[in-house]
Amino acid sequence: MVITTTGMAGEKIIFDKLYVSESGTKVDLSLEIPTRQIDRSVALSFRLMTAGIELDLDYNAYKEDQSLLKRDVFLKNIPASYVDIDFSFSRSALIRTIPGSSGGTSLYRLGTFDIQHTQEDFERRNIFAFCTRLGDLSLTQLVGIEFILGSTFFSIKEGGTAYVPENPETLVLQSTFSGQTGLLNRAREVDTTTSDLKPAAFSQLFPSIKDDRFNFLYFLDLRKVLENNSNLFSLLSEAEQQSALESTIIKDQLFEKKSNIENTAPEFLDSAMAVSQVGGRPILNLPANVIAFTGTDEIREYSKNLKYNFNTNIIFLNGIYPVIERLIDNIREIESFRSFMDDAFAKLTFYSQGTQTFYRNALPTLQRDLQNEFNNSKAQDYPDRIDYFIKILEEIIQAAAKFDSAGLRSATTETVMQLRKLISLNENANTNEYSFELFFRFFDSLVKELQQTFLSVGFQLSGAFSGKGKTGSSTNPESTLIKVKHYFGYEFKPEDYSLKYSYMGDIPAASFPTIAQDAYEGLMNENVRKYFTEDPPTSSAALTSIELRDAFRVVPTTNYLTIRAIKKRSEVIFDNTRPSFDPETSEIRGAKLNYIAALNIIKNKLSNINIEPLLSDPEAAALNSKLFNAINDVYSLISFIPFPSNVDKTDDFRREAADSILESAVSNDILRPSDDENNEVVEAIYSIDESFEDLDELNATIENRLSVLTQFLDYVENLIEHPNSYQHTLLNPRRRNPAQFLESIRRIEGTSITNADGSSISEIRLPYPLYSLYETFQTTEEQRRITFFWGGDQTVLQKPLNSSFIRFNFANIKEIQTLTGFRTLENGQSDLRNPIFEGIQAESFEPGSTLFCKMSNYNIGNKNTIWYLNNRNLLSLKAETEHFFINNNEE
Repeated sequence: MVITTTGMAGEKIIFDKLYVSESGTKVDLSLEIPTRQIDRSVALSFRLMTAGIELDLDYNAYKEDQSLLKRDVFLKNIPASYVDIDFSFSRSALIRTIPGSSGGTSLYRLGTFDIQHTQEDFERRNIFAFCTRLGDLSLTQLVGIEFILGSTFFSIKEGGTAYVPENPETLVLQSTFSGQTGLLNRAREVDTTTSDLKPAAFSQLFPSIKDDRFNFLYFLDLRKVLENNSNLFSLLSEAEQQSALESTIIKDQLFEKKSNIENTAPEFLDSAMAVSQVGGRPILNLPANVIAFTGTDEIREYSKNLKYNFNTNIIFLNGIYPVIERLIDNIREIESFRSFMDDAFAKLTFYSQGTQTFYRNALPTLQRDLQNEFNNSKAQDYPDRIDYFIKILEEIIQAAAKFDSAGLRSATTETVMQLRKLISLNENANTNEYSFELFFRFFDSLVKELQQTFLSVGFQLSGAFSGKGKTGSSTNPESTLIKVKHYFGYEFKPEDYSLKYSYMGDIPAASFPTIAQDAYEGLMNENVRKYFTEDPPTSSAALTSIELRDAFRVVPTTNYLTIRAIKKRSEVIFDNTRPSFDPETSEIRGAKLNYIAALNIIKNKLSNINIEPLLSDPEAAALNSKLFNAINDVYSLISFIPFPSNVDKTDDFRREAADSILESAVSNDILRPSDDENNEVVEAIYSIDESFEDLDELNATIENRLSVLTQFLDYVENLIEHPNSYQHTLLNPRRRNPAQFLESIRRIEGTSITNADGSSISEIRLPYPLYSLYETFQTTEEQRRITFFWGGDQTVLQKPLNSSFIRFNFANIKEIQTLTGFRTLENGQSDLRNPIFEGIQAESFEPGSTLFCKMSNYNIGNKNTIWYLNNRNLLSLKAETEHFFINNNEE
């Protein structure tokens, strides 16, 4: 609050400017007095004081009773931290005369006064300044007529909060930008030490093979590129770091594949691969400044043992330099402003050195000159050029990380607001040469602080700014080009994808696989309709009461896909889009075709097995021998099965082909069984008369003998699951039955939920295909909603001929997951090498965006009882389009 009392002589004491610091208050005072009342023979005396009062009660007493305050000031009897100065009025410091009907008034400069106080005084809850005229009166004479003396009460702080006067430019809180509590001193205490941990700037390589195309994607974090390759980057504020990132561009990129085969320049060993940045739609859940690149290459060769590794070399234009250049330009602009104001203070037409004030009628001219002198495009956005200089000073402050801490952001705003009061050219701002000097003094300290900060990493601002506009030059270690080389550590073996599962159907192979949201939802519905007659199905009402009795509930879930086709390179060799089932006979149509497809997969795996003898380790050699003999027996059976005449018996099924494959797979003849041993195994297992008169008789014979083959398949699965325990059969085929299946499902640990009646039940979530299998073993034919029915006494799981159908449709299931983020390192930064993929939810689909998705293996668990439903079995293959995009709908 400002309380002004006009004296009997018509005098008014005016606080033009107060500069409040920790150690004292500097006050610019003026006196307005009627011109006719000036008596040059009479000297006017004044007392200026400041006081810090802790108790609000005492402070309010003075504020509300100015007569009491005058008496106590007269006696110097203020019960608080009190300092005063006495001075006399000098009529020589006339500022201006203001015409009026009664002769007008004159405005005089009383002077600029420093009142010293302590840090403790400065921290009190209430601080005020008070100036009063001193009359030639005793205390006794003064009592009761205190009002005849002109005075002004100026509140600086009330109740611990800085006072905002009617003219905010009057009060300058110098403590915000100087002293122990000033911005620069507080910034020096900020710890800007960065972690020595340098996170990877690259993600892993995400492959997505489609037909004969090797598609891939990887993520690159531009921020980490600069963090890992620029000492200066960490010293910049978050805003300037972001600006540097936006200015960092890729100048050149080379993506290479390296083969393990010596390059003799055949076409399929070309090393350079084209890559492009993913633009347009935003990819959801990527950290800021992470960009995606995709590339594609034709798979021309599936040679055995051919491998590729990948690396990239990228040259970046360092975006640090545009940021530093802008910082330097801002510094130079304020240097030029200093020179301009030095000239203005030296001109008598603008400034009075005697009264230390600007001539009011000259201020518009000074402002126009300032506009003409600083007329660049950025300055033109600020008609009042003072706002322009305050803006660039704020940019200078905000350039360094030490001013960017949460605690200093508000302090910076307050400091900038106080600094503007020092250089305002508004006629009521009462700025002068001293206020401008304070501004430029802060600026010099700020530049010096920045220079010291950058020198800590060997970087010198382009120009050793002296504070007087002189600059020099220096050599800096920061490179304008950043060269980064990265090895992805991913090994691509084409032979692994010569035979593969397809889950998604027709997606263009020439670019990174992408599917629209509508098409993805249609694909999910199609996958459900493989097994259910309705779309989409719900939980079976027939099973609900049965489940609730035992306090559990099995719920079908989407976002799972089963095998749609088997591909050999780009050719579909088995179509599983719509499994065929005969409802009248409860049989699988084409069960033999399923099995033939399975045999092709096994043959493909056998052709890629290369058992190297480890003669130094007898146990390993024995294991290799056992594995080989088991696989050889399986292949012998495959070769001699007399398929019906309508089955194409190509060379792949002849014994000669089996021998050639096995011979190439084993490098040591010691491990191979003899021909006699092979024949003995075959004859002992499979004795058959090929002169069948009846096709049904042939099929029945085949089905009986396939049970032997199934035993071998189970045994080899056992070896895959337990390679160090090949002497024992750890998987029991007799457990492959509906009763064991249902028991295993009910044993799954579900999620505890509250039922409608308030009871707690366990919710077990199953993919729709497995739920259809769960349902068919418990419902009657009249209740069925599924496209097949295996209830009653059916032995579908036990039948050897159905084992391939079971594996194609209820094992090797893929869960579709989407990228939801990355795991974090100790310093809280994202680790691109550890992505997090989670199930797709309805809220995952944001309009106009893209989901980065992957197919994850779904395993039901309980591998000792329902191992045949997991994806770790003899029929597991690599998946096509294992990573892909979903483009969400626009609206």
